[in-house]
Amino acid sequence: METINLTKKPKNEIYEMKRIFMETYDQTKAADLATFVSHPYAETKDIDPVSKIYQTFQATQSSPAVAVFYFFAIMSHWNLLKGTTYKLPKDYRTHHPNLWLMTLAQSGASKSQQLALLDGLLPDEELRSSFRQPASPASLIAQFADKPIHLWVEDEAAKYLKQIETPTHPLAPIKGHLLKIKGGDSLTYHSKKDGETVIENPRMSIYLVNTILGMMNTISEESMYDGFLSRIGLVLSETPEQMQLDIDANFPDRFHDLSGIEESGLREDLEALFEQDIEGKQYELDEGARKTFESAARRMDRTFAWMAKGQDNIYKPFYDRTLMEANKYAIFHHQMMKKESTTIDAFDIEYGMLVARYHLCSFARYLQLRDSRRERKVIEVAKRVEAKEEGLNKRVKTYVEANPQAKLREIYKKFNITKAKALEVLEEIGYGKAFKWY
Repeated sequence: METINLTKKPKNEIYEMKRIFMETYDQTKAADLATFVSHPYAETKDIDPVSKIYQTFQATQSSPAVAVFYFFAIMSHWNLLKGTTYKLPKDYRTHHPNLWLMTLAQSGASKSQQLALLDGLLPDEELRSSFRQPASPASLIAQFADKPIHLWVEDEAAKYLKQIETPTHPLAPIKGHLLKIKGGDSLTYHSKKDGETVIENPRMSIYLVNTILGMMNTISEESMYDGFLSRIGLVLSETPEQMQLDIDANFPDRFHDLSGIEESGLREDLEALFEQDIEGKQYELDEGARKTFESAARRMDRTFAWMAKGQDNIYKPFYDRTLMEANKYAIFHHQMMKKESTTIDAFDIEYGMLVARYHLCSFARYLQLRDSRRERKVIEVAKRVEAKEEGLNKRVKTYVEANPQAKLREIYKKFNITKAKALEVLEEIGYGKAFKWY
């Protein structure tokens, strides 16, 4: 079987990436994972883990986005456990590759199954989530006092987010603690029993999962652009038309064909990946990576101008943060390719920017679905109002025809409407000028 050199992309693949960067995204279509998956179709064991996850989890007959981005969350957690950091050009600060993600999928999209299957392939229990949903600010502090680094995985997360986003809710202080964790600040908590508790260098990667409809019904418009939720990378897990054709062709049965997981060598790949020595490494972008980042960013500025332009643009914080998250995905790509150096190159950052683009496409698609749903609801309400009006007109007309000497007072009292409304109805049914109603 032909092998593929994954440390260097063929020129035609680089040209394909440049083409993708320049495309204008169509919000009426599902975001496509093939934007950044390097080998969505190559049937060989010599491909990267993300490509194998993409191919393998199509057997769940839904978009593998849940599993792909859960893998990235695990990569983030692994890096935090190993104390890796990175520095950006012209920035004196040290950053941590702590990803916060939320994947939205349709109900019945095998979300829990994908999480469980990937958990079962991990070589080390420490890589799995052990963090429990905090029932109070004190319980969050207690878990970090016990262990300073966590991976938090939460299914059906929108309702919990709504609680911590509501200022009057007892769980609201948790939001402030999480923002400190994201920013790398110390946690401080006061209680009558224990006094002041200070936790230095808390670190957390977060992976939240929810249905698309549940998110729309629970999270308010204001919260979407709040400083907390704009720090969470959005993933919309839908099945694009081409992916559905692949699923129908390869997995036509109702039973999910998961036999390919072991055959793919994914378990062995993950074991080899997480055996690498990355302890305490600090990654930096070389000049080629910096130029690639700037070039890709300029192209995306044009593609997503409605999100990227204008200082008062409510979408801009999300857009800017998403672009900077590309550096974390570049590190993960560097590690997946098993590069021993700490230098992030142009191929790594190009991969990271494509993942960032997928996040932006997901966000744009979510807004389009949300707005379409609102438009449908407005139309439905208008139709109900119209039907109610038609019914009222018909009832009034029947009554007037049966009682031609009826007075106006009788009309609006019988139908429990205002005098003005009664006059309006009578005018519409052709009796407004035919009778004196007093």
